[in-house]
Amino acid sequence: MENRRENLIHEMKSLESKGVSCSNCSGKCCTFMANSMQTTPLETVEVVNWLKEQGRIDQDLIDKLKKCIADFRLDVEISTGRNSSFRRTYTCPFFKDQSLGCSIAPEVKPYGCLGFNPKKANIVDGEDCISNIELLNERDLMFSALEQTENAKLVKELGLSWEKFPFPNALLDVMERKDLLP
Repeated sequence: MENRRENLIHEMKSLESKGVSCSNCSGKCCTFMANSMQTTPLETVEVVNWLKEQGRIDQDLIDKLKKCIADFRLDVEISTGRNSSFRRTYTCPFFKDQSLGCSIAPEVKPYGCLGFNPKKANIVDGEDCISNIELLNERDLMFSALEQTENAKLVKELGLSWEKFPFPNALLDVMERKDLLP
């Protein structure tokens, strides 16, 4: 699991060692102002398993996920034609959940979250952050065959109807299907 995130975590730590980190930032990228993170079944199951190991799947988490979905209308699909839909933005339910920033460990965090970092030191409002598309594509190329197989297996095993879904929806759907709801 961690090796599929290794290049992203390495880049994040490398930036941090140069003083380029999210530590002083308000976290705009995790809020409805910029966040439309979607996850695959594999990414989602890894987070769900981690949450279970941490003892964090409880009624409070379920309520928080449901509130996020309702508040940002993540349960309403708006077709944009040509077999695509409008990606809604939302504030991640794990943003400032238990501490400042994200409460999900980098080892299980969605790839897109790990690949989004500041470009310079001392940012305070997400003004100079960017997705490292090159690094994300490199990661995708290295693990594409493995992940396609694992995602197809999970779709079948759990009876999922999606290949990518907004993170809160994906988590709730997988938890329901794995019978992990309190």
